[in-house]
Amino acid sequence: MEINMDLQDNTVILSLNGTLDASASEQFKSEINKLLGKKFNHIIIEMSNVAFMDSSGLGACVNIHKTVTNKKGRLIFVEHRFSRSF
Repeated sequence: MEINMDLQDNTVILSLNGTLDASASEQFKSEINKLLGKKFNHIIIEMSNVAFMDSSGLGACVNIHKTVTNKKGRLIFVEHRFSRSF
């Protein structure tokens, strides 16, 4: 899984690309913990390019949410896809 980071004021936007499974969930949690260690606690996770997520990936999302909220932060998961229908 590839993780791209963008800073907007005091908010970090992480764009995930690939598969969020057992092999990627530890990397994902590690990246979040690094951000929290640097005092970034407003995080948006953009997931429109996540092709597949298994139970380990879902567990990582739940764990990350608990970790961020315990540090008085805010975590938002979004999927942003545009589609045109005529």
